Amino acid sequence: MSQPHDRLFKDVFGEPRYAAQHLRESLPADLLPWVDLDGLERVDASFVDAELSERHADLLFATRLKSGEDILFYLLFEHQSTVDPLMAWRILQYVVLIWAHWLQEHPEARRLPMVYPLVLYHGQRRWSAPLDIADLVDLPAPARAAAGGAVPSLRYQLGDLSDTPDEALTSGALVAMVKLLFKHYQEPDLLDRLPEWTGVFARAAQEGGLRAVELATRHILKVTVDTRGVAVLEAVMGEAVGAESRNVVKSVADQLEARGREEGREEGREEGREEGRLLQSRTFLLRMLERRFGEVSDEARACVNAADLDTLTRWVDDFFLADSVEALLHR
Repeated sequence: MSQPHDRLFKDVFGEPRYAAQHLRESLPADLLPWVDLDGLERVDASFVDAELSERHADLLFATRLKSGEDILFYLLFEHQSTVDPLMAWRILQYVVLIWAHWLQEHPEARRLPMVYPLVLYHGQRRWSAPLDIADLVDLPAPARAAAGGAVPSLRYQLGDLSDTPDEALTSGALVAMVKLLFKHYQEPDLLDRLPEWTGVFARAAQEGGLRAVELATRHILKVTVDTRGVAVLEAVMGEAVGAESRNVVKSVADQLEARGREEGREEGREEGREEGRLLQSRTFLLRMLERRFGEVSDEARACVNAADLDTLTRWVDDFFLADSVEALLHR
C-alpha cells in the first residue's frame, strides 16, 4: 500500500522546478556548471519493482549537459526506518532498466546517457549501507586491487535527512518544508514543532500558493494521531499564511474524515459480502452432504460452519472423491 510520504514526495519533487531545486542543493559543485537544470523534464516511467513498492517511490528526469549530451537523474525516495544493505545492487538494476528503456526510445543509439542516481532517505537510523556496488563485491582488498577494472563500480548519491540539521532547512521554502516533514514525521512532538516552522510555511506558500498549505496539512493529518492536529494547523497556517489558509485546513480535514468514513463503510460492505459468501457456501455444502450421505452429524455440521471460504471451496471440489462425510472433511 502506498505510504502518505509517497504522495507528498511525488507531488513536490515530481515537478521539474522543485526537482531542479533539490538537485542544485545536492549535486557536486563541479558537476553543476555542466548541467542544464532549467531544461529538466520528467520522464513518465517507474523502475521500482513490486517487491519494493512499499519501501520506495521513484522519479526520473531528463535534460542535457550544456555541451549537448543527454543526462538522466534518477531520484529514489527511501522511507523505511530500516537501512537497505543492498541498495547499491538495487540502484544498479534500476540504472540498467533505465538504459534499456532509453534504448527502446532511441534504437539508433550506439552510446548510453549518463544516469545519475540519488537516494533521499528519512529513516530514524543513519544510513550505513555501501554507496557503491563495488563495495558489495566480496573480495579481500588485495584481490580487489589485483582484479582492477573487473570489479564494477556504480555509486549513488545519498541524502540522509537525519544528517541534515534543521537550521539548514528552516531558511528554505517548499522543498525545505517537505524535507522537514519527512525528517520529523515519526516524532510525537511533531505538532509542537510546527510553530517553529512558520517562516518555512510562509515561504512555501509564497512559492506554491495555498497548494503548499494543502500538501502540508494532508501529510501531517495522515501521519499524526494527535487529536490537536486541525486546531494546531489552523493556528500555525493562519499566522504563517493568512486567514484563507484556515479554510484550506478545514477543507482537507473534512475530506480526510469523509474518506475515512467511506473506507469504513466499504470495509463493512466487504465484510458483509464475505460473510454472505461464507453462509452461501456452508449452506450449499451441507445440502449436498445430506443428499448424498443422509443426515449430517452435529460434529460435521460444526466443522463446516467453522471452515473458511478456501476450505469450503476445496471440500466442494473434492466432494465426489470422498466416500463419507468424515473422509471429505479430513482430506
